[in-house]
Amino acid sequence: MHLWRAITNGLVALAQQHNEGLRAYWDQLIRDADTEPAEHGSNKLGRRAATLWLLNHPP
Repeated sequence: MHLWRAITNGLVALAQQHNEGLRAYWDQLIRDADTEPAEHGSNKLGRRAATLWLLNHPP
């Protein structure tokens, strides 16, 4: 029983780290888009969002 609890706690910790990393990534995307010229910001944000989606949803 203790082994399963340790495994579960480890998986939860990994998921939390992953979520924190994604949150930091999205925050940086938004900051980058806000500091770029208007005609390029939305395209860059869209490209990065698409890349992130593809990384998390492989074909």
